[in-house]
Amino acid sequence: MRILCSVLLLLLLSSCALAEGPPATPAPPITLAAPPPVALEGDCTVTSGLDNWLQSTELFVSDFMSTLNDAANKPREALYEDVILMSRLRDATSELVAPECVIPTHLLLVDTMNTVVENFQAYANGDRDELGNTVPEAIGQFDRVIAGQNDLKARLEVQYRTQGGS
Repeated sequence: MRILCSVLLLLLLSSCALAEGPPATPAPPITLAAPPPVALEGDCTVTSGLDNWLQSTELFVSDFMSTLNDAANKPREALYEDVILMSRLRDATSELVAPECVIPTHLLLVDTMNTVVENFQAYANGDRDELGNTVPEAIGQFDRVIAGQNDLKARLEVQYRTQGGS
């Protein structure tokens, strides 16, 4: 009986020691390049340019907001990949050619993405104690962007009807 108790105690202690293990190595700080300059050029009478901007930004906004919502529920040490993905989406949006009729919506979109990336990067790196109102403010800004996209979709639809999709 004593031997059995000794063996059980030894197994219990060794399993506790294995469970603890060495502390995980913290991820390196997230270092990002500055976002590329925005590409504001083109005329919205060219239907294909407006169409391309709308299709691309709808995808970018959807992916960014999904990542933002997921990241908002993660601990700081689990944000590395999310911050990298959001920065890539921000950069792709910045590089997207924005014709003149989309400029206000485009600038709001890029500014919102940039603010989110900066805040999440600072939080993930330990330079901020909390995210504060970053997420709800960004969602409010994205709602404005989506409203702008919807207005531009209506314009695009009219252009396709009247111009034949030039």
